[in-house]
Amino acid sequence: KKSWKVLRQQFKVHFDRLPPRRSGDPAPEGSKICQEFVAAILSKLEERGKLRGRILWYQEVLHELQVAVLLKHFQDHRPSTGMYQVLDQVLHTSVRKFPNNLFLLAALAKVQAVSSSMGPRWWKVQKLLLHSERAFAVVFAVIIAMQRMHHASETAIDTITGRKYNTHCNMINRILALFKKITNGTTIMRKCGLIWRLYLQFVHTYSSPNVCRNVYYAAVEECPWLK
Repeated sequence: KKSWKVLRQQFKVHFDRLPPRRSGDPAPEGSKICQEFVAAILSKLEERGKLRGRILWYQEVLHELQVAVLLKHFQDHRPSTGMYQVLDQVLHTSVRKFPNNLFLLAALAKVQAVSSSMGPRWWKVQKLLLHSERAFAVVFAVIIAMQRMHHASETAIDTITGRKYNTHCNMINRILALFKKITNGTTIMRKCGLIWRLYLQFVHTYSSPNVCRNVYYAAVEECPWLK
């Protein structure tokens, strides 16, 4: 209760600094003002140096609020690419600081699922999630990759024939490369049973029995307690 009281006081301090609206001023964009308002508070918290304890928790909550406001605006209005870039930048900054936050990871996955051509390149998202070496972030990297494959298979159209274009081969190779990168001998994720289960499920669906058998043996070797 006391922590929330301090947080409300911080909001009030920054809110009082906003200039008053006058007659004739253009109508403000609510989501933009809120985003700038939260960003100002975050910058003040970061000026205090290394964040510890309650201040770090405040920062995580504010990052969630900032993403929630921009995501709501994005879903309701589908703004221009410029507004999407703001959401993309805020999401990447938030996930980089709090890679175990499920709300931020889910928001990133949702944006990737609906943004289509406005979305960043896959290597950028993959680098962001894998660099953290957190289990939740790595699992979401796999989920987003599978979402992209499903989206491409549903929407890719051959401009000459007008038929759906088969992108499975390219996307399957990308996801296989992602799994190999995650489960190689230099990452701690090779001991994550969930990753191996997803890997086995994927190769069982899209690859040959020989590949599936090799992955199974590798999984048993790394995680013998799951066999």
